[in-house]
Amino acid sequence: MRPWKKTIRDARTRLSGSVERNRPRSRAQEPWRYGLAVGSGAVEGACKHVMQRRGNRVGMRWPPPGFLNVWGLRLATRNGTLQEFWASRGLAVQAVA
Repeated sequence: MRPWKKTIRDARTRLSGSVERNRPRSRAQEPWRYGLAVGSGAVEGACKHVMQRRGNRVGMRWPPPGFLNVWGLRLATRNGTLQEFWASRGLAVQAVA
Protein backbone atom coordinates (compact mmCIF):
# COMPACT_ATOMS: atom_id res chain seq x y z
CA MET A 1 0.00 0.00 0.00
CA ARG A 2 1.50 3.29 -1.02
CA PRO A 3 1.13 5.90 1.69
CA TRP A 4 0.17 8.84 -0.47
CA LYS A 5 -2.52 10.02 1.90
CA LYS A 6 -1.58 11.24 5.34
CA THR A 7 -4.34 9.19 7.03
CA ILE A 8 -3.03 5.98 5.45
CA ARG A 9 0.56 6.86 6.34
CA ASP A 10 -0.40 7.61 9.96
CA ALA A 11 -2.43 4.42 10.30
CA ARG A 12 0.43 2.35 8.90
CA THR A 13 2.89 4.00 11.29
CA ARG A 14 0.62 3.32 14.29
CA LEU A 15 0.12 -0.30 13.23
CA SER A 16 3.80 -1.01 12.70
CA GLY A 17 4.63 0.65 16.01
CA SER A 18 2.07 -1.47 17.81
CA VAL A 19 3.43 -4.65 16.22
CA GLU A 20 7.00 -3.78 17.22
CA ARG A 21 6.03 -2.85 20.80
CA ASN A 22 4.13 -6.11 21.29
CA ARG A 23 6.53 -8.42 19.46
CA PRO A 24 8.13 -9.77 22.69
CA ARG A 25 4.69 -10.81 23.98
CA SER A 26 3.63 -12.39 20.72
CA ARG A 27 4.11 -16.14 20.62
CA ALA A 28 2.65 -16.63 17.15
CA GLN A 29 5.60 -18.69 15.87
CA GLU A 30 5.77 -21.00 18.88
CA PRO A 31 3.35 -23.69 17.62
CA TRP A 32 5.23 -23.86 14.32
CA ARG A 33 8.52 -24.53 16.12
CA TYR A 34 7.06 -27.57 17.84
CA GLY A 35 5.27 -28.89 14.75
CA LEU A 36 1.79 -28.28 16.18
CA ALA A 37 -1.31 -27.62 14.10
CA VAL A 38 -2.05 -23.91 13.89
CA GLY A 39 -5.41 -23.72 12.09
CA SER A 40 -8.80 -24.95 13.16
CA GLY A 41 -9.55 -26.65 9.85
CA ALA A 42 -8.60 -30.14 11.02
CA VAL A 43 -10.80 -29.89 14.11
CA GLU A 44 -13.71 -28.43 12.16
CA GLY A 45 -13.38 -31.15 9.53
CA ALA A 46 -13.35 -33.88 12.17
CA CYS A 47 -16.43 -32.42 13.89
CA LYS A 48 -18.28 -32.19 10.59
CA HIS A 49 -17.35 -35.77 9.74
CA VAL A 50 -18.53 -37.13 13.11
CA MET A 51 -21.78 -35.16 13.06
CA GLN A 52 -22.62 -36.19 9.51
CA ARG A 53 -21.78 -39.80 10.22
CA ARG A 54 -24.09 -39.82 13.25
CA GLY A 55 -26.90 -37.84 11.67
CA ASN A 56 -27.04 -39.09 8.10
CA ARG A 57 -27.52 -42.79 8.50
CA VAL A 58 -29.86 -44.80 6.31
CA GLY A 59 -33.49 -43.81 6.80
CA MET A 60 -32.79 -40.85 9.07
CA ARG A 61 -34.68 -37.65 8.38
CA TRP A 62 -34.16 -34.64 10.62
CA PRO A 63 -36.10 -31.40 10.66
CA PRO A 64 -33.69 -28.46 11.16
CA PRO A 65 -33.84 -28.16 14.98
CA GLY A 66 -34.26 -31.90 15.56
CA PHE A 67 -30.72 -33.05 14.98
CA LEU A 68 -29.24 -30.17 16.98
CA ASN A 69 -31.49 -31.05 19.92
CA VAL A 70 -30.46 -34.70 19.79
CA TRP A 71 -26.81 -33.69 19.41
CA GLY A 72 -27.07 -31.37 22.46
CA LEU A 73 -28.57 -34.22 24.49
CA ARG A 74 -25.80 -36.58 23.36
CA LEU A 75 -23.08 -34.08 24.28
CA ALA A 76 -24.64 -33.40 27.68
CA THR A 77 -24.74 -37.14 28.38
CA ARG A 78 -21.10 -37.59 27.35
CA ASN A 79 -19.90 -34.49 29.25
CA GLY A 80 -21.75 -35.39 32.43
CA THR A 81 -23.88 -32.22 32.28
CA LEU A 82 -27.26 -33.88 31.75
CA GLN A 83 -28.82 -32.25 34.84
CA GLU A 84 -27.80 -28.79 33.60
CA PHE A 85 -29.06 -29.62 30.10
CA TRP A 86 -32.57 -30.36 31.35
CA ALA A 87 -32.50 -27.53 33.89
CA SER A 88 -31.74 -25.04 31.09
CA ARG A 89 -34.98 -26.20 29.49
CA GLY A 90 -37.00 -25.87 32.70
CA LEU A 91 -37.12 -29.60 33.39
CA ALA A 92 -35.62 -31.75 36.10
CA VAL A 93 -34.35 -35.30 35.80
CA GLN A 94 -35.16 -37.64 38.64
CA ALA A 95 -32.93 -40.58 39.36
CA VAL A 96 -34.50 -43.99 38.79
CA ALA A 97 -34.02 -46.26 41.76
